[in-house]
Amino acid sequence: MSDVATALVAWLVLYTYPVAALTVLVGSLGVPLPSAVVVLAAGSITTTGDDSPEISVLFVLILTAAVAGDMASYSIGRWAGHLVLGRWGGRVGVTEERLHGVERRLERWGGLLVLVTRCLLTGLALPTNLVAGASTFPMMKFFLYALVGETIWVAQLLALGWYFGASWVSLLDYLDDVVTVLTTIALAAGLIWLLVRLLRPSPSSAI
Repeated sequence: MSDVATALVAWLVLYTYPVAALTVLVGSLGVPLPSAVVVLAAGSITTTGDDSPEISVLFVLILTAAVAGDMASYSIGRWAGHLVLGRWGGRVGVTEERLHGVERRLERWGGLLVLVTRCLLTGLALPTNLVAGASTFPMMKFFLYALVGETIWVAQLLALGWYFGASWVSLLDYLDDVVTVLTTIALAAGLIWLLVRLLRPSPSSAI
């Protein structure tokens, strides 16, 4: 584990509820904190004895913090996104027509994207939140998909920590590898799709 993760886990043992919730909240806002490690460790702490934290309380607190962070970054995108695009979008080719195209795709696939980036491709969650906020993707729809995705994420990590108990550290390398591979595949697929779109001749040039 990194020094930051080690320090957070040490604090987690003493102040489980606030440390778990605050780490997830701050991490969901883009600060590079090991949120998954903390939630996994929190699950393991619930097995340490009669006075151990309640896993149900942990679940509610962490889920609330995760969704609150998602909604905050979505709101930042909603507030600042159109301001930035309106001022500088034309200079980088992000025209109003192209933005409408992105919004139409988000309307069709945005819910699935929000869901997947909560529980699998977590490294892409923040950009997804900002783009969804900057577009016309409905806030309530975003909230519902984020809630479902974060529920899966929190539940699976707490359950793994609870199941493995003191051996939870052995899962870290495996989880890091899985997240890295999935994120890399998603980014590669996105780049390939973008290249195909850019290199494909437009209908007017094909005539």
